[in-house]
Amino acid sequence: MSKTPKASVPKVYEPFAFRYFGNKRKYVKQYRKPENYNRIVELFLGSGAFSIQSNVPAIGFELSEKVCSIWDFLKNTTPEELLSLEKYWLDNRKELNKQPADSLPYKNQGLINYVKVNVCGVYNGITTCSSLYAQHALPVKNTIAALNRIQDITVVNTSFDTYEPTEGDLVFVDPPYLNTRAAYKNKSSTDTCLDFSPEKLSNFLATIKNPIIFTYGNGAEKDYPMYKWEKIDERFTPKIRGGGKSCRIEYVSYLNF
Repeated sequence: MSKTPKASVPKVYEPFAFRYFGNKRKYVKQYRKPENYNRIVELFLGSGAFSIQSNVPAIGFELSEKVCSIWDFLKNTTPEELLSLEKYWLDNRKELNKQPADSLPYKNQGLINYVKVNVCGVYNGITTCSSLYAQHALPVKNTIAALNRIQDITVVNTSFDTYEPTEGDLVFVDPPYLNTRAAYKNKSSTDTCLDFSPEKLSNFLATIKNPIIFTYGNGAEKDYPMYKWEKIDERFTPKIRGGGKSCRIEYVSYLNF
């Protein structure tokens, strides 16, 4: 007797804007939140993982012009344009493999940066890489799932310390890690965060009375010893250089809760 084939279940795509190195998308549901808040404030927006998984208005501060260009592109694109982009990449990625991102036949810099951050090099998720790699797929379906939510997120191309606290805000902090280049320590004068320091950030946070969710990775207790840290994950990840694996620990601290 033949078995009845199982009915296919449509895949549900998790909403996110784009891949970004160090984003906290997988941990969003683990963080404690206040019972009531009117707005999300991300002091270091990146791909806005925390804001996208919320349902209240949000504002994000982002120093990188390249990252802001991606947000601008996503705020003005359509599902049809993204699907066309996905088809182009699927049809041509073998020929474009290891070619510079400038080989893409597009003029919209935000679109180009969207492709770069998703498919460039082993540093997948960093805007400063330039070589396209065929093994990476564009997360178009996930991006489309986030498009409506993206319209509710205001993006400000400026430093975190320009934020003026407002009653009802919930502040999310996922700062750049020290001694890393990422998008904050490259050679571009427009995408630099060389004056960033834990002292500068902690002094600014001390002026905020709103609830703050502060997330960090390895070095939390060393770089920010003034906070009480909770470990939420520990895993081994491949080393990009040198081979082998390194232990990665994720921490969170709750301020003004």
